[in-house]
Amino acid sequence: MANKRPAKKSKEDVGSTKMTVGVVERHVAFETNILSINVPPELDMNLSSGIGFMDDLTGGGWVPSSVCLLTGMPGAGKTTLALQLADAMHTVDNGGDTVAVYLGCEEAAVQMRKTVRRLGLNNGFIVDDCDLIDRCVSWKNDARRSVMDHLRALRSKYGKLVDAVDDQGRTYKKYVGKRFVIICDSLQSHDDGQYYNGHTNTRTQVRVAEQLAALAKSPEWGYPVIILIGQVNKGGDFAGPQQLKHAIDMHLELVIDLKKDSPTKGKRLLQFTKNRFGITGHCYVINVTSKGLVEEGLLQDFGD
Repeated sequence: MANKRPAKKSKEDVGSTKMTVGVVERHVAFETNILSINVPPELDMNLSSGIGFMDDLTGGGWVPSSVCLLTGMPGAGKTTLALQLADAMHTVDNGGDTVAVYLGCEEAAVQMRKTVRRLGLNNGFIVDDCDLIDRCVSWKNDARRSVMDHLRALRSKYGKLVDAVDDQGRTYKKYVGKRFVIICDSLQSHDDGQYYNGHTNTRTQVRVAEQLAALAKSPEWGYPVIILIGQVNKGGDFAGPQQLKHAIDMHLELVIDLKKDSPTKGKRLLQFTKNRFGITGHCYVINVTSKGLVEEGLLQDFGD
């Protein structure tokens, strides 16, 4: 039998290190009956978006631990919708239990503040304009500040880590405190820290999504909701590796109706095309106003 040659490494694999955010994966024991698994109570407490049509689309609020990809053509209103969501869900400063963190690198924080003022948003939210998700542990001298540094500080401010025991008698760390919603605007503008010099490539956004998705599935972070904003190409399809779609639970599309004879021409259409935790097919007609995106009803009510 001929000797097999080792697979040739791609340029991206050479000298690279798989990025993580320090989340420990826990797996159930082999032959575990699904009925014997206890669901953490925090996973049964949906988070209201504070926006009527979004709560309807999500089936009563965001499911904890869910990772949602929000896409749409340029000018559709992705950032506007994301800012409205962040403002509506950030209730901690008004006696609520939810902290909204907006990872915004698409524009300067002062420009974002002007948009928030124009939209008349009153709750506000925590903004982080750092583009580096986390530093690579292989680079010992990397002193750049990172999103994870800030998130850990917020976790300590709004809660604490306690010891817990799972169904198999194993101890692990569990977060107890305020709940988090993390919005990343956008995948293309963030750096996963794979390369010390800040180099990025076509897989960077996949790694960024995986890093943030790891937080969503972790009891160490209280199973936060993660919303990732992605760009689309001229054809309206997601402009990124299709592998990324397997790392998400939900895909929310915001498109501009450009059909010539459509009764909703020029308006926005918002719907889930993928939703592991709820339904798809509900499509809302959205109008863009000076105060943000406003619902005009379901598409089915507008006729052909």
